[in-house]
Amino acid sequence: MNVSITGQIHYVVKDSNGNIKMEGDNHNVVVNLGDAYICDMLNTNSSRAKMTGSKCWIHLGSGWTGVNTKANKTVNTYISSGTKLVDTNYPLVENAPLFDGGLNNNVLTYKWTGLTSVTGTVNEVLIASYSGATSPTLTGNMNTTATLDAVLAYAQVSPAVVLTSSDTLDISWSITFSGT
Repeated sequence: MNVSITGQIHYVVKDSNGNIKMEGDNHNVVVNLGDAYICDMLNTNSSRAKMTGSKCWIHLGSGWTGVNTKANKTVNTYISSGTKLVDTNYPLVENAPLFDGGLNNNVLTYKWTGLTSVTGTVNEVLIASYSGATSPTLTGNMNTTATLDAVLAYAQVSPAVVLTSSDTLDISWSITFSGT
């Protein structure tokens, strides 16, 4: 049996009046730590905390290099105020239609809406899970306020998104699991 895990992010930037300034889609990489986390979650004696809505965060960065992205444990260059807890009721398993009219529960979706007060150029994003803090803060590339439970995925945002203090960024991130 072969299992593949793929993902995609969709982002929308709106100005202060709610007008769409930019919108795009990019594929992601489920990182090495994400592979290990998923494998551990399938184990009957899982040693890691489940990535629940109260622990799941997005980090925005500006340091995309394209080098060894599968090994990333954090964004390369953290953007101040670029961390947000996942929206209420997420992560969520969504039903993907099957050819016979049935539904296949193989898409896991994360959403972050209303990312505001972030300024700078965003060209990388990362999903991580933490315990021990209400808002994990990064200094450089090191988490300093919480215990890292898991890193799931990392993605390039291309073309890069330039945010002003009056812009709002919404991100929807889907992870699809497929077996053959």
